[in-house]
Amino acid sequence: MGKRLYVGNLPYGAGEGEITEFFQQGSTRRVQQVKIITDRDTGRPRGFAFVELADEAQAKSAIAELHNTKFGGRTIVVNEAHDRPRKSA
Repeated sequence: MGKRLYVGNLPYGAGEGEITEFFQQGSTRRVQQVKIITDRDTGRPRGFAFVELADEAQAKSAIAELHNTKFGGRTIVVNEAHDRPRKSA
């Protein structure tokens, strides 16, 4: 199973292909999946996504190289993704 990263402060118009290309450019990283999070009511992107890379080494490389860099004119955040805590009833 791959390693998931949280990518924040994305331009609202960014697509999966652009994000994949950005993460793979000039490196040996391979993106397995990009999940752009959208607003439940409007369907519009919320400005963040989850990117899954093949392994831990690729994820660490992406964080080191891409965190606080420019993408689409915005400074993005790249961190390890954490599972949301379950709400108790």
